Amino acid sequence: MPSGNLAYSSMPTADTKLLRIVLVDDHETLREGLKSLLETDRGLSVVGEAGTAAEAMTTIKALKPSVVITDLKLPDQSGVDLILGLRARNNTMPILVLTVNKSAESLRDAMRAGSRLLNDVAQRGQIKPLV
Repeated sequence: MPSGNLAYSSMPTADTKLLRIVLVDDHETLREGLKSLLETDRGLSVVGEAGTAAEAMTTIKALKPSVVITDLKLPDQSGVDLILGLRARNNTMPILVLTVNKSAESLRDAMRAGSRLLNDVAQRGQIKPLV
């Protein structure tokens, strides 16, 4: 049962499956911290990381994760463009946006491109219901 934060402990069972996650953010320290937090839940596994949209496309194609968590600001292209590119390849994989970007337009564009916003949900410890 979620304890009010993102990192609660649960064992995958026959009815649940391990969520395989790729993290996309140009800040390595943020990726490392988020990975540590997510992997305290035994039902979540960070299988790959990328610092750019180009790296993300290659990593995601190779690893075929269950879900992608991405920032909107990447050094080589926007996160919205990354989301659109991913949607063109796989229309069903959940894509979650975790960003400090508060621009209503950017957030709206990300949702229209086919992602969900993780910012508020992560604070309530409810990542699994999103995917």
